[in-house]
Amino acid sequence: MMACTRRNLGVIQELLSHGADPTLKNKDGWNSFHIACREGDPAVIQHLLLANPEVWRTESKTLGTPLHTAAMHGCEEVVSILVQRCGYVPDGRDSCGVTLFMDTVRNGHISVAKLLLEKHQASPTAADVLGPSRCTRLLSQPRRRR
Repeated sequence: MMACTRRNLGVIQELLSHGADPTLKNKDGWNSFHIACREGDPAVIQHLLLANPEVWRTESKTLGTPLHTAAMHGCEEVVSILVQRCGYVPDGRDSCGVTLFMDTVRNGHISVAKLLLEKHQASPTAADVLGPSRCTRLLSQPRRRR
């Protein structure tokens, strides 16, 4: 897991070649793949999927998937890989009822949200425990520059 936080592909490859288990979970239910998705290195993601094609089939204690994690942190290239290679449900929800699309928009990652709409058929009208989202309106607004 620590090697994934440092995005160190060489160390990750070495650990896996010596039998490290990328599916082991921490106290929050995250495995190495969650962490790699948060960090956003496409080469690490590709290698973990190659080493263990089912590593993406995991959820944290709050039911967040690695795709939720990558989307919420704005890792567009990783989201693209996960949408293409893994069988995530487009509008899967976490324990709070929040979809990955809602998380993405709420965190200001509009390009990732558009990718989820176009490539993953995410619903912009999904509702969570707080009611219908305002994602459609947010996506239609021009993005402010900082």
